[in-house]
Amino acid sequence: MSLSSLLLALLLSLSPNGTRRRQARREARRRLAPRRLDVERLEDRTVPTIFTVLNTLDSGPGSLRQAIIDANTAATGTAANPDLIQFAIPASDPDHPDAIKHLYYQDNHAPGVAGAVVAETTATDDSQIADIDPDWRHSWWSIQPASSLPTITEPVVIDGYSQSGASANTLPNGDNAVLRIELNGNTVSATGIGLNLQASASTVQGLVINRGFSGAIVLSGAGSHSVAGNFIGTDVSGTLALGNAFGSVNIGSDNNLIGGTSPADRNLIAGTTTGPHFFSGVGISIFSALGNVIKGNFIGTDASGARALGNGGSGVETYQATNTTIGGTTAGARNVISGNAGDAIMLRVTTGTLVEGNFLGTDVFGVQRLGNGSAGVETRDSSSGNTIGGASSLSGGLLTGAGNLISGNVSGVSLVDEGSNKVFGNFIGTDISGQTALPNVNGVIVQSSDNTIGGANGLGNVMSGNTGDGLLIEGTAQRVVVQGNRIGTDATGTRALGNGSDGVVINEIQNTQITIGGTLPGLGNVISANGVNGVDGEGSGNVIEGNLIGTDITGSHPLGNGRDGVGLTGTNASAGPGTLAANFLLDQGSGQTVFNDAARDTLTGSAGSDWFFAGTADKITDLGALDLAFLFGL
Repeated sequence: MSLSSLLLALLLSLSPNGTRRRQARREARRRLAPRRLDVERLEDRTVPTIFTVLNTLDSGPGSLRQAIIDANTAATGTAANPDLIQFAIPASDPDHPDAIKHLYYQDNHAPGVAGAVVAETTATDDSQIADIDPDWRHSWWSIQPASSLPTITEPVVIDGYSQSGASANTLPNGDNAVLRIELNGNTVSATGIGLNLQASASTVQGLVINRGFSGAIVLSGAGSHSVAGNFIGTDVSGTLALGNAFGSVNIGSDNNLIGGTSPADRNLIAGTTTGPHFFSGVGISIFSALGNVIKGNFIGTDASGARALGNGGSGVETYQATNTTIGGTTAGARNVISGNAGDAIMLRVTTGTLVEGNFLGTDVFGVQRLGNGSAGVETRDSSSGNTIGGASSLSGGLLTGAGNLISGNVSGVSLVDEGSNKVFGNFIGTDISGQTALPNVNGVIVQSSDNTIGGANGLGNVMSGNTGDGLLIEGTAQRVVVQGNRIGTDATGTRALGNGSDGVVINEIQNTQITIGGTLPGLGNVISANGVNGVDGEGSGNVIEGNLIGTDITGSHPLGNGRDGVGLTGTNASAGPGTLAANFLLDQGSGQTVFNDAARDTLTGSAGSDWFFAGTADKITDLGALDLAFLFGL
């Protein structure tokens, strides 16, 4: 009897009357009716071809080199469905006993692994290694190429996490990744390249790449590559700088992603050494490329994000690059770029770059100095149209939004050559709360024209706590606009956090048409509590208007500058008069407020303050007796 007949008979036997029998027959027919099949397009679910690395040999079956050759030859990977190179290296390999480089740190009975001996093991589990160092309880396998690995010409994912025991980072403010595959370039030739991704849409993840490579990872060809979750230039623990000889990540193609917003995407890039090459010592270099994104990485620190393992040059450097994004507006997109010997970020012959939401010169928490050897951000060689920061605010007492935290460096931001760059919403010289000084030497240096420093509606910078000047405009800079900033106060504008020297300096007679403040709401600057002058200037055609100088943000509480509120020297007058309009000045210490042209200013002082006017003022209010005596000879 067929299955359907048996099922029908069973249903009839359970029905004591005709109605139940009819119901049973209908139920049987319903259950036995053919069902329509859902057919999916199988081409969208293509299973990748898998190539497995089985040993640490430099060549031959089971080696990484052979896996790359086989993936290139098979040519089965596509941008939508790249092939996979995975790792399954055993603890011991009887076919190649001399090639197994299964390593671990021996316990040195001291904090850290800096003095630990690297030894071989054949243990199948790290718990079986009796003398493993408790500061790094994870063994790893080391592949040591004698020459450059083959260029990758077909889309592929090289997945170091596939090795047993490996795991990705899970910490939002650190890196606890366990990476068990090391590419060690110690024996590679001087021009040897680690991984050269030429095919489009390839991925490198979960690897340690260090020592002698002239380029640990090179992104060339069609681009759209991903580099995520690697330790590049460090040891497996992320605490020792082992370096690479030229650069760590060298980008010469478009639309690549370095890092990401998930903790698992974070790359640790440090220890790159210097040499004769153009991008020598640079953590990430971008050359003649478009639309690359760098986010969520530690560049120049150790895995904790709290200690410097700096690169020998800049953290990130671009040349002839366009529309690069470095960072983002969420905490996950933030790069920590600190402890490098050069700049955190150097932009050369670069346009359209967006630098936002990063910590440049501090630890991962934004509370300790971990400065770079030069600027937080520097623009040179005709770099224009770049934006450093964006709209930001205090949320929960901390900097949020697109603004960068730029502190602990020689200079916070340095704009050299060309111009037309924008600096918005950054904390420059403070910690992440904007309440404590983490000084640069100078906050912002402007030596080029047509730049904008700050603005209304969250675009103003905090330039405070620096040991030198808050803002230095010098050289041949012209048409610089300075608006909506807090220069010498904390982020709230209510407490003194002065720069050690002047708030704003317009230095040298070539500086013309500098605008400090404005008449519309939010465009005036608070320039207070600085060690010397609020504004010290020379040049011609400069406009200083609508600012609070020597007060808090309410204009009602004194936060005097150490000397002059505004000091414009005789060179300003000889070069041509500037304009001072509707500024509010209060209690400038024991110094003078010196104007060559003070028309339409409202000046408020107290007894004992010394005010000197080379021009005239329309309105003078609340001056003490000593002030009146000084002004009018009483």
